[in-house]
Amino acid sequence: MERHIEFEVEMAKNYLANHRIPSNILNKRDSAHSLNIGEMSLIYLYVPKEFEKRARKALSEFQDELDEDN
Repeated sequence: MERHIEFEVEMAKNYLANHRIPSNILNKRDSAHSLNIGEMSLIYLYVPKEFEKRARKALSEFQDELDEDN
């Protein structure tokens, strides 16, 4: 998963944690600049390879729940 908004990635990480799926966040945003566009501002959510299938399913459900709320 990759997003420009850190809060969205944190919410997804918490959702995965609730499903007992480990994950790590990698923030590539340059702290010296407040870029919110382009590849230099992306925030990534990584999971171990053995959890990839479960994580994709859980994140799809997570996105569906977000879409229902809007």
